[in-house]
Amino acid sequence: MEPQTPYRPGLFRYLWVCGIAMALGWGIRGQIGHERGAMLAGVLGALAVLLVTLDRRKRQRFAWVCLGGGIGLAIGGSMSYGAVAGSLGKPGCAMVCTSLLLLKGAIWGAIGGGGLGMALSDVRYRARDAFWLLPLAAIYLPAAAWHPDGEWSRDDNTWGLLAAGLALVAWLRWVKRDRAAFFAAAASAVGFGIGFPLGSWCCVFGERTGIPIDWWKIAEMTWGLCGGLSWGVAIRAIDEDAVSPPEPRHAWPAALGIVYAAWFVPLWNGLNVFTYWGLERRVMPAGIVAVYGLITAAALAGLIFWMKLSNWRVWNETKTVKALMTWVMTIAFCFQFVKMAYPNGMYGAGFWFTQIVFFVLMVLLGRHIVKRTPRGFVTVCCGIPQ
Repeated sequence: MEPQTPYRPGLFRYLWVCGIAMALGWGIRGQIGHERGAMLAGVLGALAVLLVTLDRRKRQRFAWVCLGGGIGLAIGGSMSYGAVAGSLGKPGCAMVCTSLLLLKGAIWGAIGGGGLGMALSDVRYRARDAFWLLPLAAIYLPAAAWHPDGEWSRDDNTWGLLAAGLALVAWLRWVKRDRAAFFAAAASAVGFGIGFPLGSWCCVFGERTGIPIDWWKIAEMTWGLCGGLSWGVAIRAIDEDAVSPPEPRHAWPAALGIVYAAWFVPLWNGLNVFTYWGLERRVMPAGIVAVYGLITAAALAGLIFWMKLSNWRVWNETKTVKALMTWVMTIAFCFQFVKMAYPNGMYGAGFWFTQIVFFVLMVLLGRHIVKRTPRGFVTVCCGIPQ
């Protein structure tokens, strides 16, 4: 009897799942903006990667993958590209703006893809690797402070992130020799590098057609689509290379990762939406903002401690990933409704009522994830024996 060849889906499955998820996430990112919005897109993209991978051991590290993808893309959110994209159609600006958009997209993608790849890789990262952040900061800070005309500009962070991104890719390639993370960073840089100018040109030509739709949103979703396609290519190549991360051993890092994906990212973005672009101090007195921050921190700590005590038993890693993705997408759609219904933010009792509902829904999600299942069907996500 001939041995059966393991089933491997075609490239299209990886592309459409990751592409659609990231296109949605990036379109929503534009409504929220900057680092916190990019973090939401990164988590959605990371969860899509976990849904399509065939490697069960990768899905067991869903917390690390959400951290890597979310924080990796959030770093790029400190760059400004709106002025460059807006000047693309002006006479004499096409070549310069296209080049800058390609550069910004490649930087954004390289750092985000590198974070995702490190979480998916079989190379072991230790605590001492954090010391490499010191020379990375030494490279980043002078570059971030440099500006050709001598004036400080928020857009200067492009040069700081360019230096940091190159250093990160070089470290992955020649110091850690992490082939999976290096390929993910390179593929993501190509995808976002193509997507930024492509989406911006779609916006320019689309507006000239006179068709009354939001062409800027089309551009944003094109950026996300191209980035998601590159993440699909990366995870397909890593799957083909049979790269599997080691079994997770410690519950605390995984607990932090799941709280980050299921609680912190929606909460931070929700606070922005409900108070409209960070106008927290105009909506509420400073003292109330501080109290709200303390309550949030205490709730986060309590959720982590509760999940630690429950030993993190989940239905299985695939169902957990699906539940998380459904949760994040549902919350993102709710944010869009709130932003349209209350364009200037929510005030008073309406704001606090939505926050209470938000916390209750998150607790219910946590109970769904850690619900005890029949013996023999339980999967221990963090390597804790039954």
